[in-house]
Amino acid sequence: EWLACWLSGPTRRRQRRAVELAAPFLAGREVVEVGCGTGLLADQFIAAGAKSYLGLDHSTVAITAARARTGLPAIRFEVCRADELPAGGDLIVSLGLLDWLTDEELAEFFRRHENRDYLHTFSERRSNTGQFIHRTIRAVDALLRPRAVRPRFMESEHLLALLPPSRRAVATVLREPGLRDAVFLTSLPVREAAR
Repeated sequence: EWLACWLSGPTRRRQRRAVELAAPFLAGREVVEVGCGTGLLADQFIAAGAKSYLGLDHSTVAITAARARTGLPAIRFEVCRADELPAGGDLIVSLGLLDWLTDEELAEFFRRHENRDYLHTFSERRSNTGQFIHRTIRAVDALLRPRAVRPRFMESEHLLALLPPSRRAVATVLREPGLRDAVFLTSLPVREAAR
């Protein structure tokens, strides 16, 4: 139990912090979460003031579980891939999705929501014990399952370069203690300074 709690702690903090960062900007807005999984944040975004929430994920199992989780009419869930992002939504949110996309997919994803605000997290490349262990596990996995898609660690400068030029000027990178390697990338005018 201790190990499971320790491993999931940063994910729970990242989810909580995403809602906190977005909350001042949610009034009357339509939130689209790409890679929503089982929809853990849907009710929280609505409670924080969002007009509506659309959760998208490629997993039918996750979307089925998400639909069973809530009955609020302002919340919907759909099976959808990141490259099939529907029109609409004022704020695009993703927590960890960017780690799984190629550079080409990232550039297209950013281009498709160029005129919308966004709040994303990604795993930043750093030299630390946790990332060394994670990369070692991924290397072993690559030997066992060579065709499997794997997450990656990126430098913030690399990710910023993939944004459309019109969006780079408003992009803020937020690093926060307690989130380990997770970093926020947002167009929202958050008060916290990038560290």
